Parts: sequence; C-alpha cells; structure tokens
Amino acid sequence: MEYKLLDKTESINKVFVLEDAEENKIIGKITKSLSDRPFCVDLVDVNKRAKFVYNLAEYLGLPSISVDIKSVREIEPVRKRIEDGDISADFEKEIFLRPYIGTVLSSFDRDQRAEIIERNISDIISYMTLHLLVGNYDKKTGDYLVTENKNVISIDHQLSGPHPESEKESIGAFALPFNIDNPSHTGWCLEGSGAQNDNHLSMIEYFREENVNYSDFQPYVKQVERLTSQDISELMDSITFKKAKEYKSYLMQRKGKIHSAIQEWAKKGFPLKSANILEQQLQE
Repeated sequence: MEYKLLDKTESINKVFVLEDAEENKIIGKITKSLSDRPFCVDLVDVNKRAKFVYNLAEYLGLPSISVDIKSVREIEPVRKRIEDGDISADFEKEIFLRPYIGTVLSSFDRDQRAEIIERNISDIISYMTLHLLVGNYDKKTGDYLVTENKNVISIDHQLSGPHPESEKESIGAFALPFNIDNPSHTGWCLEGSGAQNDNHLSMIEYFREENVNYSDFQPYVKQVERLTSQDISELMDSITFKKAKEYKSYLMQRKGKIHSAIQEWAKKGFPLKSANILEQQLQE
C-alpha cells in the first residue's frame, strides 16, 4: 500500500503522520534505542510488546484500536528518509502504525479533564490495572487519547515489561528503579510523568478528591487475576516475539501481586514518588 507523508515530529523517537491510498490518516512511530539513558539497555520486542498490550486491552473489553507493524522500508516516505540519512542506525527497523484519532488528554483544561475522567473512570481504572500487570511505568497524560465521543484509549505501550539488571538486552525499560511492592511507585502505571503539575488535574489527584478506593479496582483486578497462561499464549500467537517465554513468565509473576499492590496504593491515599525517581536512584 502506498503512503503519503503529511507531517512529522521530532522527539526521542520519530513520529510520522501518514495517509494511505484510501485517505486514512495514520500515525507511524519509530522507536530510538535507549541504551545511552539511565537504567535503559538495548530493547527487544519493542513493537511486539505494544501490539500485545493492545490485544490484551481488547481481550479485557477496554476501548482499543487496531495497530500494525511494518518494516520501515515498506513505507516509501520513511524509506526515503533512511536513504537520505535522516533516520540513523540507532532507530528500530520497524515502524509501529496506529490510526490517527482523538486528542491527547493533556490538551484539555482542568474542568474538561474532570468531566472526561469522571465519564471514563471505569476504563481508566481498568487501564491502570493493565499497565501495572505489564509493567508499564512510563505512562504520561499524553498517553491517553480522547475520542470524538469522549471515550479514553491508552496508547504508547512500547516500554512495558521487565528490565533485568544482569541482561544487556531487555524486554522492557524503566522497570529497574520501580518495585511492584512499593506503593509510591504504583502510580507511575497510571500517570507518573507530569502528574504533579498543579495547573492541571491529574488522574491521581482525581482519585484522591473523589475518594476512589480499592473496591473500585476489585472487578478489574479479578479480571486480570483470571488470565491464564493459555490466554496469554493465545494473545501472543500472532506476534513473533524474540523473548516470548521471558515476557510471559514476567506477566504471570506480576499477576499474583496486582491485588496487594493496588490495595496498598489505595490504602495509603494513592502516593506517587517524585518525578526525579531516576535521578534519585542514580545517587543511591
């Protein structure tokens, strides 16, 4: 299929706005290696993990979107930038594609956010439980899309998964400084980065103000606890993982701790370790 480049943005990663032959707008993301950053190593299965989490979200009945993974050379405007030297060798050789839909939650003001969060509180709680299961401590306000009908969809799942200190290649990132048994770390699976901005309502702040408690999480915790090894295997079947066995083992281990982790987090009033957690860890 032919694609036309409409726009691109530069951050750590390269993000392209594309249009296919049917004039559908698509977001294409190429992930950069994080091996030069604290607590990050060469990542594997980056896009596969993301696709798996979208599959799992859909399996759990959450609003989700169809995603795809292609070689960067299959997308002509992107291939041309590789040939021109605009995309260096330290970027993934795959591009992750998702529909261009919605507006990021961070674009809304405080009152609008309150309405959106209230409307979607069940899905937000369920997503947070899912993020904790898969070990995605890289959640930001901009990782939640608000659709035209004001539903919320969680995106950006590439950095979920374990990060063993002893391995050069990791199937996750940022997980090393975080501990599922530490309640002050749990909130990073909802909205860690940027959640302490006083000018905007964070989801954690909403949880505190509206007296959300563990009983609100229980249906979603039980849903995750019912996941079997076979369920996870079947959701992985259509995805070629380099480290499927390790990731599956990681998920099954965390599944048994979800209940106590969220219960303690709620009991302590939804604490959140400060945003400089990585810098603090470096000094310890």
